Amino acid sequence: MSPKNSQRMSKSPKYADSGEILIPPTVYSQLEAVRRSGIVNMFTQVWPGLELFEFSQAKTWLLSNPDVYMQGLKRGFEPTDPSAVEEIDVEPVLDALEEVDTPDRAPPTSPEEARLLNYLEEILRISPEAYVYYEKGTSRTTNEITEQQRRVVRQADQAVGFRTNQAYRNALTTVAILGEKHDITYVEGYYWGAADSFPVAHAWVEYDGTVLELTFSDGPQPNDDALYFGISFSLETVQDWVFNNETAEPLAKKETVSK
Repeated sequence: MSPKNSQRMSKSPKYADSGEILIPPTVYSQLEAVRRSGIVNMFTQVWPGLELFEFSQAKTWLLSNPDVYMQGLKRGFEPTDPSAVEEIDVEPVLDALEEVDTPDRAPPTSPEEARLLNYLEEILRISPEAYVYYEKGTSRTTNEITEQQRRVVRQADQAVGFRTNQAYRNALTTVAILGEKHDITYVEGYYWGAADSFPVAHAWVEYDGTVLELTFSDGPQPNDDALYFGISFSLETVQDWVFNNETAEPLAKKETVSK
């Protein structure tokens, strides 16, 4: 866990009498479905597993409780209301998966990037976005931001109203509204803190060539010990999506991927 990033710090866990971590029944059902699928390593690849099955409640919980999740892997999980647990059928999703070849790309530029590329290579089969990020992504610059950049972020927050755990909404809407005026670029990919056990899919904006963090509570200054890795999209692409769709989701899903 990256201590500088308070938005990524977990809440204190609650324990069952037998010692397991108590979690909401929907989250329990979704995590258990991913575990039963056998498609990912639950210690390091749970995020793409949750994305594969479109388990939004477990994703939201994991973003707020990464340390609690790691404790639960060791101690076990128990639902707060066992009667509300459901067994989710994972077979239709697994049956639809296809094998993919690893795309060619430039060599990594740092040990941190190499670690992330290895991670992405392991999940190419289950994540179309990972394929795009692996093929086209680059490490992004995390310089000390200027007062002008902070003013732009404050202006964006007033216009958009940044929301916790809604990185795609925050970044997409900011660029759609203010991108032309301030030459802000939308970027999405992965964030991996130096002490984090696994990366998380993330989105941010870049202004004058550096990352501006809109979602984590210690932003807009990005963590200098974290890797931001991703791809940028044109202003036209962002505006077309934001002004014609009601959802905020990775634009890499819209990319045409040749497998």
